[in-house]
Amino acid sequence: MKKFTKRIVILSVFAVIVLALIIYYVNPREYYQALKGFPLIFVLIYLAIMFVSYFLRSFRWKELLSTTGFDTSIKFTWKTMHAAWFVNWITPLRIGEMVRLYSAKKNEGISYGANSAAIAIEHIFDLIAILIISCFSLIVTLQLGSVPDNAIIILVLALAAIIGLIVLVFVLLFFGKKVARLAKPISQELYENLLRLHSSFKTGFKIASKKPVKLILMALLSFVIWVIETTMLYILIIGLNMNVPFSITMLAGSIGFLTFTVPLLPGNIGTYEAGFVAILCIAGITPRIALHVPLTDRVIKSIYMLALGLPLLLTEGINITKLREIEEEVEEYIEEEEDKLVMENSMDE
Repeated sequence: MKKFTKRIVILSVFAVIVLALIIYYVNPREYYQALKGFPLIFVLIYLAIMFVSYFLRSFRWKELLSTTGFDTSIKFTWKTMHAAWFVNWITPLRIGEMVRLYSAKKNEGISYGANSAAIAIEHIFDLIAILIISCFSLIVTLQLGSVPDNAIIILVLALAAIIGLIVLVFVLLFFGKKVARLAKPISQELYENLLRLHSSFKTGFKIASKKPVKLILMALLSFVIWVIETTMLYILIIGLNMNVPFSITMLAGSIGFLTFTVPLLPGNIGTYEAGFVAILCIAGITPRIALHVPLTDRVIKSIYMLALGLPLLLTEGINITKLREIEEEVEEYIEEEEDKLVMENSMDE
C-alpha cells in the first residue's frame, strides 16, 4: 500500500473509532429523541445561513486571487471550494487545499505560487478573525457574569492564552525568519516549515498590498464569515432547547474552530467536539448534552457535503488515486520552494 493511501486509511479508521466513541457516549437513543424535537424550520435556517457562509468564502477566494493578478469566476471558486471541503471532510491534514491548488491550475491556469499566496492570506485572516472573536466573546461573557465563579479563573487564563496566540501570529507574520533561525538548532523540519509559512504570508501580503482597499475588505469579510459560523451553532442550540447565551456560543464555536488550524483527523473529528463541549460545560451544560450541538452540526454538514461536495469532486475526475498524484505534484512544488527559501536564508546569514 502506498504511503499516501496508508496514511489516509490509518487516520480515517482512527477517526471512525473516535466518532463511534462519541456516539456511544452521547447515547444514540437519547440523541435521537433530541433530534425528533428539533424544529424543521431551524434546519432550513441553518442551511440558508450555511449557504451564505460558503458563498462568502468562495467570493473571498475569488477576490484574493484577483489581487495576485488572476481573475476567475465565482462559479469556479464555489464549485472548487465545495469539492475541496468534501476532501477535507473525509481525509486528514487539509488535503483539500491541494485540490484547490491543482484544480485552479488545471482549469484556470492559476499558478501554484499565486494561489498559495491567496490561500495563505485567507488562512491568516481566518486565524486572526477567530482569535479576536474568541477574545471579544470571552470579555463579554466575563462582563455578563453568566458563568459560575469557579469558572472565571479558567476563562481569564483562556483569555490570556488567546491574547498570547494573537501576539504569536503577528510575531510569526512579521518576524518569522528570525523565529525560524531560532528553531533551526531544534529541528531542521520545523525551521523549513516556519520559513515557508513566513514566506507564504509575506509573498501573499506583498502581492495583495497592491490593492489595499480590497485586502481590508477581505479581512473584514473574514470576521463576517466566522460570526455567521457561530450563529449557525446558536441556531442549533436554540433548536435543541438549550439555555446558552450567544456570547458563550460564540466562544465555544471559536475555540472549536481554532482546532481546525491543525486538522489531524478527517473533519477534525474529536478535537472540534472537545473544544466546543469544554466551553459549554462552563455554562452548566453536561458534556453528554453539550455534544448534541457539534454532533448535529457534523451530521447536517456531512449530508450537505455528500449531496453537493462529492458530485462536484467527481466532475473533476478526482478519486483516491488522483488525490495521491495531486499530493505528490503539490508536495514537489512545496519542496522546491523550501529549498529556494533555505538557500536564500543561508545567503542572508
